[in-house]
Amino acid sequence: MSVVVEDETRLNTLICEGTVDEVVSLCSRVEVKGEVLEVLPGHDAKRRQLAGDLNGRAFG
Repeated sequence: MSVVVEDETRLNTLICEGTVDEVVSLCSRVEVKGEVLEVLPGHDAKRRQLAGDLNGRAFG
């Protein structure tokens, strides 16, 4: 199940089921410190590290 929530500033946030790695692997762009960037193949190691860190904190 997935839900998009809009806050009072009209910012949309996606809340969805799935492990962090599964969800992030579907992304073609990411936002880092307010800047939207294309996901490049070289980002895979950092993505796996982030997924592992989040899954370790029960986010997966």
